[in-house]
Amino acid sequence: MRNSRRIKIAFDMCVQEGVKSLLGIVVVFAAFVMFGCIFMLLGHNMSYTDRIETGLKVPYEKVGYINIDSMKLDYEEEKEVISLIQECDEIESLGHVSYGIQNTSRCISFLGEIQYGHQTVIPDNEYNVGEMVETYIMSAGAWDIMNLRLQEGAEPSQLEPDDNTILLYLSERYSGLVSVGEHYYDTYEDGTIIYDYVVAGFFSPDSYILANGTANSTNNLIDAGCCSMDYAVVEVPGFLFNTAYFSTKDGGFSEVKEYLGSIAQNYGIDIDMYELSSVLKFHNDNTAAVTKYLIEIAVLFTAAAVLLLIGIQIGRVISHAKEYGIWLTNGALFHDIALVTIYQNIIYVILPMILSCFAVRKITDMILLGNGQTAGPVISIFWEMNVPLLTVLAVILTAVTAGIPIILLYRKNAAELLKGETAG
Repeated sequence: MRNSRRIKIAFDMCVQEGVKSLLGIVVVFAAFVMFGCIFMLLGHNMSYTDRIETGLKVPYEKVGYINIDSMKLDYEEEKEVISLIQECDEIESLGHVSYGIQNTSRCISFLGEIQYGHQTVIPDNEYNVGEMVETYIMSAGAWDIMNLRLQEGAEPSQLEPDDNTILLYLSERYSGLVSVGEHYYDTYEDGTIIYDYVVAGFFSPDSYILANGTANSTNNLIDAGCCSMDYAVVEVPGFLFNTAYFSTKDGGFSEVKEYLGSIAQNYGIDIDMYELSSVLKFHNDNTAAVTKYLIEIAVLFTAAAVLLLIGIQIGRVISHAKEYGIWLTNGALFHDIALVTIYQNIIYVILPMILSCFAVRKITDMILLGNGQTAGPVISIFWEMNVPLLTVLAVILTAVTAGIPIILLYRKNAAELLKGETAG
């Protein structure tokens, strides 16, 4: 019997099962989706710390995040508070990062032509081509914390820009469009300079920074941890913000917390401090807890899928016993019947597995909605871990559910099958 003939017979038998076939496929699909989500969470949990470290130039145990409640402060008082924080002996570097800023300065909007299609917060439509560019705003102190490397140019600490000068650092993709040292002026109508944008350097491809919210948020079950500087444009202004990453000299967070507490008391404000290691631990523990419950649900779905498929297969063996007997008496081999049975199970298992891969990918995209470039490291888990493991699971499930009916048939000869005998 030709293989194409075996596959057609297997498909026709599945169609004949009608609702039972559909129910089997749905249950298997649900089981695969559950396991797909589990594999994504496990892969994320196993590599999350590594991705955090990829985004940093310093050990993550030394990194923290500060949020100053500056609503009660005027501009000068806010500057005083930030200056005092910088004077803390235990703080080595202090700097702010703003993610996904829509810069509408006409003098640099042409950069959007390179970035178009890779912007993560600017709507993808024709109006934005050449109208605006998506940037990161980063203080010089944050540069010393993030894993940023230059293939050309000078770091912010090596330059002394004027107050209205903004240093521009760009992905290497822009190197053919602008050159280091070029100036672009944002001006009023009378020609007065608002900002002087200076191209200060180009990132090397191995540059990364922490993803948005990594150090101060525990809301995301899945967080990419870091994002690359591919297509990135970074503005380094000469002023600070009321939120900032910081690194300690010796991991002395208790000293920093005490110091911040004294400043907060003197100015009558709140200053929140987060340790990245604590946020990371909470994140991993939360993921592990959720994964535990998902595993329990997935096991139940898988058990239901196995029992249902085995039941369908045994029922098929019983109902088609005489037909199998006729096959054998007409020259077919047991090998042919076994392959038809395996192909039936492949239809029941492989199709749901493929559909579940699309579903898990969609679920991951929904969870990471708005994270843009930060989704890349997590999506790689999907291809490197999720798809291979689901494929292995599909092979095991196919073997288990096809094995029992094949064994039942193997124990009977053609004469017994022609009588409809399958048990015993």
